[in-house]
Amino acid sequence: NIEISFSDKINLSFDSFRLLDSDSKQIKTKMPKVEKTGNSMIVEIPKLKDGHYVVVYSIVSEDSHVIKGAISFSVGKKVIQNVDDNQISKLLESKKTPTYLGFTRNILQFILYISIALTIFLIVFRVFIFDDIKNKQLNILFYLATIFGITSSILSIGIQAAAEGSFSISKVFSSTIIFQEIDTRIGTLYAIRAVLFILLAVLWKLNIKIFTKFILPILALSILLTIALAGHASSGEYQQIAFIFDIIHVLAASIWFGGLLALPILLKKANYKEILRKFSTIALYCVIAILVTGIFAAWRQIGNVEVAINTFYGKLVLAKMAMYILLILTAVYTRKFTRMILKQEANISDDTRIKKRILKYIYFECLVLIFVMSTTSVLVNAVPARISYNASVTKQVVTKKSIIEITVDQTKFGPNEIHVYVLNKNGTPKQVG
Repeated sequence: NIEISFSDKINLSFDSFRLLDSDSKQIKTKMPKVEKTGNSMIVEIPKLKDGHYVVVYSIVSEDSHVIKGAISFSVGKKVIQNVDDNQISKLLESKKTPTYLGFTRNILQFILYISIALTIFLIVFRVFIFDDIKNKQLNILFYLATIFGITSSILSIGIQAAAEGSFSISKVFSSTIIFQEIDTRIGTLYAIRAVLFILLAVLWKLNIKIFTKFILPILALSILLTIALAGHASSGEYQQIAFIFDIIHVLAASIWFGGLLALPILLKKANYKEILRKFSTIALYCVIAILVTGIFAAWRQIGNVEVAINTFYGKLVLAKMAMYILLILTAVYTRKFTRMILKQEANISDDTRIKKRILKYIYFECLVLIFVMSTTSVLVNAVPARISYNASVTKQVVTKKSIIEITVDQTKFGPNEIHVYVLNKNGTPKQVG
């Protein structure tokens, strides 16, 4: 058997394990399995002849990141032919996820978040604010959100498969590839999400109290569960708290952002002041929830300022925080203005002027939120800072005659710089060779 262990729980893909000889010819093995611990992959292999071999693996972490690598080993005491020095590099390069695939994945994630935001808000609006099932524009908005949610979820199955298998993006539409990916944990979550969007679209127009008050919110909450189960909350420390906070974070962000996107339509209603009053109160609670859960997530995934400054993930979080501060300042000013006009009895001409001014603030908030959502779409597909960054590691081995000190500069995936110092007992450099 060959067993590969990881620092966290893993999920297998349909291209998780390949065993190659020194000529890069694949050797047939049994299907890989995950051990009971959840963080080890074990594969039963045939009896190997003397020689050099390379294992190429591609597994999926609990938070849906594709982890790829290669390991070489030898069989036999006397191995004449060495592995080509570039063999592993070539194999890893062939397994590398293309840049355009990552870009496509980020776009789909952004579309998905917009869809979820609109879907969640419109359900909250219907259940807790005003049940306006006959509003044609709101219905069109809801169905557009669910259609884009279904489409992005299905396409994400193929994109995830392409990232795991390192094949062309043209194959993401292959039914064979999609069904193979659905057999994996992440693929199953994406498929369930698509089904949930379909159910919401089917049940939306049913004007039955049990569906409106219970079934729709349950389906919406289930969509949020699929986000948390496939996100960073599923790995690392404090998973239970992170999981709950992740759901609250996405729920609050969806209500706030979805509400801002829908407000231009809602302002056309005669009772727009009542709607503004209720949304303003709800939005305030959403901002507080986003702030608390966001700070916890940033601390959990980053840890300290040094890691934030020196990692791609950390820099994205800092950029998101800066945009969020700008968003809060704008929201505070908008809320202040909204509360002021809600106390006034305006005539029709005043209403027109007030609505135009409110819309300016809303459009600006939406613009900033689009940048925030774009950054979030990249963040969820990026490796967390705590994992991608590790400080230098130094170890000492003390023998009877000398001290050997080994330092690895900023341990990371790929090439690493290693310094080996051999010293005399008194700390002076020792001549070796």
